[in-house]
Amino acid sequence: MSTATLRALVACALLCAAAATLAAPVAPHRADAAAGGAKAEDERCIECHVPTNPLTAQPGDGVHALLDGQPLAYLAKQMNDFRSGARQHAVMTLISRNFDDGDLADILAWYAAKPWLAGKEAEPDAAALRLVTQGDPARGIVACATCHGGPGQPPGVADAPRIAGQDAAYLAAQLRNWRSGDRRNSAGGLMTISARGLTDAEITALATSIAALK
Repeated sequence: MSTATLRALVACALLCAAAATLAAPVAPHRADAAAGGAKAEDERCIECHVPTNPLTAQPGDGVHALLDGQPLAYLAKQMNDFRSGARQHAVMTLISRNFDDGDLADILAWYAAKPWLAGKEAEPDAAALRLVTQGDPARGIVACATCHGGPGQPPGVADAPRIAGQDAAYLAAQLRNWRSGDRRNSAGGLMTISARGLTDAEITALATSIAALK
């Protein structure tokens, strides 16, 4: 075997090892939720993923996702997707790849163990609520409740997030990202297909109504 061939094989092995490390799944069964809170503060996670906006006293900060009480399987999937590149976000990709697996598992367990905040006191839009509970099969829009659970219910799919009570601005931004294809890490492309048929007005109404649900 030539020196050039040997070097190529070594380089290939190193690249494969690096890729495997980046895509390595978070191991929630080893998590220590009690330690996760301090780590979330040390790593400054809580600076963005705040439970309550200090200016409005409402859940969320208008930009970032509410993580308190999200299913652990969902949190782990998103971090793995950031690591692998399946979900694109300049900051979160860098953060996810720099985290020690054990520390990350602890932080995710801490967020998952926290109570989910109730939605805001507001009346959901009737048409938007029908999309949540019934969808619109003619346009390929699957009912949100199919995976995310109905009002007052947990998600029906293990790695789907809670959305009732989620920050409205964050929800609207994600729906636009699904529709445009900027985000495409849902199982089977289901969110891309569903969001594709939504109008701008429907996205606004959906986000506001879902944020108001309990």
